[in-house]
Amino acid sequence: MGNKKRNIISIILVILMGLVIVSMINTLRVVKYERLGLREYEKGNYKQAIEYYSKAIEYNPNDASLYNNRGLAYYNLQQYDKAIADYTKAIEIKPDFADAYYNRGLAYFRKGS
Repeated sequence: MGNKKRNIISIILVILMGLVIVSMINTLRVVKYERLGLREYEKGNYKQAIEYYSKAIEYNPNDASLYNNRGLAYYNLQQYDKAIADYTKAIEIKPDFADAYYNRGLAYFRKGS
């Protein structure tokens, strides 16, 4: 194999390794912010939990459980419209997410709709 082909393969491998590393870092960030959100939620610090869940969503906007969890925090702050929006997003991402349907129903009930 010529030097040119080796150089191209080396460049491709470096790019792929970089992408894997970036993906791993993002995954670690999601886990970190999700755990922080859960910790604050369990302490009743719902506003702080929302901030952490929102940060996790920035890194992984396709995780239905993050929207559901943030919706729970909004629900506990009686911000039912925001909770409903998050539960609906969770359902859009994962149509078989039974908890999100249940939580959305409770939020509609509390809201009076």
